Amino acid sequence: MMTALLLALQLGTPPVYDRVILGGRVVDPASNLDGVRNIGLSGGRIAVITTRGLRGRDTIDARGLVVAPGFIDLHAHGDTPETYRFYTLDGVTTALELELGTSDVAAWYREREAGQRINYGVSIGHIKVRMAVMHDPGTRMPVGDAAYRPATPEQVAEIVKGIEAGLREGAVDIGAGRPSTCTLSPAPPVSRRRCRSPAKPVRPCTSCTSIVRVLARRL
Repeated sequence: MMTALLLALQLGTPPVYDRVILGGRVVDPASNLDGVRNIGLSGGRIAVITTRGLRGRDTIDARGLVVAPGFIDLHAHGDTPETYRFYTLDGVTTALELELGTSDVAAWYREREAGQRINYGVSIGHIKVRMAVMHDPGTRMPVGDAAYRPATPEQVAEIVKGIEAGLREGAVDIGAGRPSTCTLSPAPPVSRRRCRSPAKPVRPCTSCTSIVRVLARRL
């Protein structure tokens, strides 16, 4: 396809692209481009971005619209086919669940292996693994021991093992969120900061820093 386009240019014959996007405001942060342009696509790839007129087998009139690379959402919590559909309507082409993540990376990817509308990825979540190890009854967020009780050394070892397993299974990173697990690390005095439940004050804990040290030595 590209050979044919080059030949057409050499012969002076305007190429006909598979699809052209005309008159849109093209915004490309990588090149600092911000202006009205026409885009020609061939073989599913951008062949030209120009101010010249273009011909295509299929034409999209983008006047008054912004044409940009797909947006990447690094803090996504909607990870179902329906929410992925809404992402496409907002121009998001990659959604990454990098905060809460999951405690079972392999299972998370298996649920989506049939294919999705957009690119996706997940972290191995410290919060989620901690909930699993400490048998917290919460479904999305910790509501019991994982929120209010320091992990024992044995539990810390299990959390580390679970995080390492998630990284081997393809996790994008290690997800964490201090405000969501009140016993992760030293905190301000109780009078200045409280947990999500006002009846449960923050208790200092070093389990999180212990996990970070162990992982740093092993990775």
